Amino acid sequence: MGIGTAMMQELEKQAKGMGQHTLILGALEDAEAFYLSCGFQPNLFIQVPGLNAGDQLQSLNVKYEVMGSWEQDGWSRLTLRTPTIDKGLQREYERRFPDCATQYVFMKHI
Repeated sequence: MGIGTAMMQELEKQAKGMGQHTLILGALEDAEAFYLSCGFQPNLFIQVPGLNAGDQLQSLNVKYEVMGSWEQDGWSRLTLRTPTIDKGLQREYERRFPDCATQYVFMKHI
């Protein structure tokens, strides 16, 4: 077992001890495979400046469960549960919405 895996196991243990049941972590692209190997579920997070863009953001999604769609602080946001990392969809959002930011966020029920 590597040090990263050992640290993740300790994080889960500490979170359970504090009564937590879910972990949600953001990741840089080079860490995505690690989170998958630890049993985390990928969720594509998309945000674009401006309000009232929720319907436009959802229009690109034809196959994934919407985990959340909201507007806050001048941003329209959408989170999609994807069974795997879908770089094609992520890049399509970045192409269609040049001002948007995308990131995979990983969730695990513990």
